[in-house]
Amino acid sequence: MTGGRDEERDGARGDGRATGRAASRAADRAAVEAANTAFYEAVERGDFDTLSDLWLDDGATPVSCVHPGWPVLSGRGEVLRSYALIMANTDYIQFFLTDVEISLTADIALVTCTENILSGGPAEDGATLGPLVGQLVVATNVFRRTPDGWKVWSHHGSPVMPEAEPGETGEHREHREHRENGESGDGRGHGGTPA
Repeated sequence: MTGGRDEERDGARGDGRATGRAASRAADRAAVEAANTAFYEAVERGDFDTLSDLWLDDGATPVSCVHPGWPVLSGRGEVLRSYALIMANTDYIQFFLTDVEISLTADIALVTCTENILSGGPAEDGATLGPLVGQLVVATNVFRRTPDGWKVWSHHGSPVMPEAEPGETGEHREHREHRENGESGDGRGHGGTPA
């Protein structure tokens, strides 16, 4: 007869452990999402110090980054230099993140998302802001748990090629894209700014 009570107690303890794990997982997920958001917000603000703090710096694990159209950058110094260059040459950038997915396992988190980027380069002819350019990039951000929170271990961004309209050739698509971006179509338009 006491077996029933023991099973109830064991079941209750099991449910408690499961509830605790679920709460811990939800907290980890929220912390990873906050770190991912902070990463993009730091780039938007041009806040190099905050961006530097968000990248893994354990002295042993090399970080890596691939900006759209760039080669692989390895090592903290090389990665952070790339962001310093981007920030120095971008007057305006804003990210609208969509399709955000977070996968967690122990101390590693994988975030995939679509970066809907609106950016502007240097102003021309006395304007306060250069022409704005839109770009779609799919990104993978890998985070590692550290004593100081979740840190970016790797970022990889790949451009999304626009779909061709029915009957459109590559050259026609290129001219349409230039028109849609407010460019002259002479090949001198501004490229998108990577994250």
